[in-house]
Amino acid sequence: MAKKKLFLHVGPEPRALTHADLSQHRALLAGAGCLVPEIAQPALDAAATEMLRNHRARGLSRREVEGAWAGITRGLWRLDADMAIAQPQFAEADVDQFALILDHLAGLDVHVMLLLRADEVGTIPAWSRLLPAPRLHVREIEEGAAPIDLAEALTGVVWAVRREDEQGRTSRLRAITQRRRTLPAA
Repeated sequence: MAKKKLFLHVGPEPRALTHADLSQHRALLAGAGCLVPEIAQPALDAAATEMLRNHRARGLSRREVEGAWAGITRGLWRLDADMAIAQPQFAEADVDQFALILDHLAGLDVHVMLLLRADEVGTIPAWSRLLPAPRLHVREIEEGAAPIDLAEALTGVVWAVRREDEQGRTSRLRAITQRRRTLPAA
């Protein structure tokens, strides 16, 4: 059975577009076979605060944000579909913090979408080396993008990944068929 896929938008642009904005266009992603789960934006913000360890700067105690990301990821595991979430604050993570973010997603086929403005395309965060190249999707987005732009970019990533998966399956089937044809008759 194939692993469930998680498409994670981590920003850094547009910072104003959040999971709540992505949820407005869940029908677009549903057309690509991808669910946008119901996750309250304050819960995702608490998860970002926990993972980035900046609770003090936000006037919160560690206890107030402890377990927020774990709670969200447990909910994602219960879903029986590919899914998409957005948390642009995760782009601020250093390598260790992003490794911790990914640890909670172990067992899922995680694809990270990074949206950058045209003048920032060459500035890829250091944590990107934690992901295999086919799992990091860098897209360019215009200043002042609307929520539909985020949804369209993410839908494009979903379709691209599905196409690559299908091509991979086709290649494997061809290789198996070729091997069967070349086996000597018993």
